[in-house]
Amino acid sequence: LRDYTYERSKIYKKVLAITINNAYATAISSLGFLEFLPKSQYLYIHNIDLENRYEVISTVSTTKNYPIRLSFIGNIRYLNINKKLLLAMKNDDRFILQYFGVGSENLVAFCKDNNIRNVYIEGAFPFERTSELYKSSDIINNIYGNDSIEVRTALSNKLYYAAIYKKPILVSTGTFMESIVNQYKLGIGIDINDLNLANHIFDWYNSFSPNESLSISFLEQVIIEEELTKSKFIQFIKR
Repeated sequence: LRDYTYERSKIYKKVLAITINNAYATAISSLGFLEFLPKSQYLYIHNIDLENRYEVISTVSTTKNYPIRLSFIGNIRYLNINKKLLLAMKNDDRFILQYFGVGSENLVAFCKDNNIRNVYIEGAFPFERTSELYKSSDIINNIYGNDSIEVRTALSNKLYYAAIYKKPILVSTGTFMESIVNQYKLGIGIDINDLNLANHIFDWYNSFSPNESLSISFLEQVIIEEELTKSKFIQFIKR
């Protein structure tokens, strides 16, 4: 199970509970889903492939870059949230807001209409550029809001990129993402309606230092959980 879907429906929840209770095993992609799923023993599967697709950066960089490159990398959604962020940091020469991915074109007209110049927008990119884009960023933008159970409970793949590339990440307050980010000191939760948002992010960035051992601990836990799920799947196939 990777996302919240129709769990608001009592009929769906009942059918789901029966299915899970009769399944050999059920894997979920976020512990936050326990908020709406029936009680059961769950396995965990993560939205990342550490073995074959990513080069884990082994050391934390202490260099601070200015202006700060705040990047949203991937399918550009949550446009209203990002429009608020763009307005909060409009033409602040301490920041460059970067958007890479499908949907970024939806922000071009908004920036033009509001005369927002400290922004760089680029459309779809090949997967092979993912590492390059993260390495050329200073902060990962994962601000999705907290007004729905979908975004409050899910774990974004940007969380794993933060640990892999040792880049601090911004997430929304009141989310399960925030609890994980705080636990492993990967970034900070912010309120998009904060009237002093730009200063708060700037001050936090200046004082923030990723914890290398906690980042490694997070990734090691991910690997352990992935291996357990894989082992369970193999056991099922052998049956």
